[in-house]
Amino acid sequence: MADWALPTLTSTYANFLDYLAARDLDVAKMFVALPTNPVADMMRYDRTGNKFQEYLAGVWTDKLLSLAGGGTGANTAANARTNLGIGTLGVQDFNNVTITGGVISGLGSLQSNGVISGPGSGITAINAANIATGLVNPLRLGTGTPNNTKFLRGDGLWIKPAMVKTVAKATGTMTPVGTTTYNFTVTPTLTDYTKAVIVYASAGLLANLISNTQVAVGPHSVSNASDIVIHIVEFDY
Repeated sequence: MADWALPTLTSTYANFLDYLAARDLDVAKMFVALPTNPVADMMRYDRTGNKFQEYLAGVWTDKLLSLAGGGTGANTAANARTNLGIGTLGVQDFNNVTITGGVISGLGSLQSNGVISGPGSGITAINAANIATGLVNPLRLGTGTPNNTKFLRGDGLWIKPAMVKTVAKATGTMTPVGTTTYNFTVTPTLTDYTKAVIVYASAGLLANLISNTQVAVGPHSVSNASDIVIHIVEFDY
């Protein structure tokens, strides 16, 4: 390394050329070793830190290269990404990416090796006309448990067809004109009377199922209602 205070007018001729040669080597090697008596605004390349430095106010100070100069204008990775316009995706792993907000436009295809999930309501506003292949899980089509005995109703419910399960009747005698309620036994017994309807009651009487085993006929004003027959149909759905 050279002493940049030399040579002076008093330097001997024998040393004069050595001083100049040492200074030339310092410049050629970009000050691989720190010089003695450096001059303000000198530039060097620090090989340990792989960076340029400038001698300012008696201190070797890191010199940041601007974007225009081929650098990043920063001495930290975060600031460099900011200056280069690299967003948060630049620090995420390829197999663990989180995207919040934004819009994907011009997407030609989307493939997934697993389940696409996310917070909120998930993927919405899918145009069914764009689903060219594959099958939609029946669970996503409606409410309830789909199986091979049910169909998807227009209100979005998986439900069995309303098929006749039991045909029953209730018979009995009541006074021609009564003011009390009469209960008659249903034969055979129903499984679920809430799924049954009365399809016929003789003499135009008003009848009502009250359990799997009984039908009630209320007070009436029909004079010929002494012998009645009530027909009941229970559905399986």
